[in-house]
Amino acid sequence: MTISIKTIPLTLFLCFIYCLAPFTGVAPAADNTEEKPDIRIGIRSIKPFIFLNEKDPDQEPTGFSIDLWKAISKEIGVTFTYVPSQGISHTLDDIMNGRIDLAIGAISVTKDREEKIDFSYSNFHTGLSILVPDNEHFSMSAFLYSFFNVQRLRTAGFFLLFLIISGHVIWLAERRTSHTFHHNYLPGIFEGLYWSIVTASTVGYGDFTPKSTTGRILSIIVIIVSLPLFAIFVANISSNITLQKLQTSITGPMDLVGHHVGVVDGSTGHDFIEKLGVKKLHTFASIKDACNQLHDGQLDAVVGDRPALQYYQEHDGKGRERVLDATFAKQNYAIAMAEGNRYRENINRILLKLIEDGTYQEIREIWFGQEYP
Repeated sequence: MTISIKTIPLTLFLCFIYCLAPFTGVAPAADNTEEKPDIRIGIRSIKPFIFLNEKDPDQEPTGFSIDLWKAISKEIGVTFTYVPSQGISHTLDDIMNGRIDLAIGAISVTKDREEKIDFSYSNFHTGLSILVPDNEHFSMSAFLYSFFNVQRLRTAGFFLLFLIISGHVIWLAERRTSHTFHHNYLPGIFEGLYWSIVTASTVGYGDFTPKSTTGRILSIIVIIVSLPLFAIFVANISSNITLQKLQTSITGPMDLVGHHVGVVDGSTGHDFIEKLGVKKLHTFASIKDACNQLHDGQLDAVVGDRPALQYYQEHDGKGRERVLDATFAKQNYAIAMAEGNRYRENINRILLKLIEDGTYQEIREIWFGQEYP
């Protein structure tokens, strides 16, 4: 190889610059690009498949689907990062819009979803179920919520106004003709109101009795008017208590029509209840939000995936709510991914391997126990 004499000065100058670079702060550009993960994994909170720490979002998620994915990714040999979402509808949108590559955690395979995205082989078989209040427990908050509505408050207000007016009239009529009622306004009105309530309730203690003709006519009017009003007032209380007992008469999906039912927005439970024709349908971002509304008495039932409802029954809802025995709308969970995902074949192959060698069953028993069907 022949080196031209003319190139020697240029070569020496470049060597000089390279050696001087550490002292001048000038150095050849280095590749500082951090290694990006191979896969972005969409996740959402749905216990016991995925647990997310709401107070510390950076904490590592746990759950059945997390452990299963870790076993799969280890076999494939890829790096990944988790991308949380607020609900199943957001997760599916993220897949279709390319914001994530895969999604895990209780994702049901349906015909409509299959037309838009791809799925792996099924990794969990279950169905929908119904969560209702435990009929052995009376919820005071639920009772108060159902009682204090506009119509019933209006009835109670009218009845109270009628008693106040009657108390004033009886005091004005009796304060000069008898010594039964006090002559001064405040104590006299208190005694008049007391008389109105005693008369309206037909208790009749007899300690305040009208002597004047006006007072006696008023007594007749109060009794005639207050008897039906008082009956309605008492009947409202009785009906609310009875309704709290009867809410758990729901035994299956057909009993949901006419009730207030909560579902997760965009879920298979949402689709099922809409097709069933339930008019009083309430949608929520998560199963936890729906269950909280059920506990507060604002819902009669929650429809959702049976594993999630059972987990709630055994933890936050223990002793307050229960899952019905009926399981319907059978469904399969799988890993969701964009169409044409290059890892789909490997995921399916490794998933079958984990099932055959017992790894899948070990992970399942950790989170669901041996007795779960």
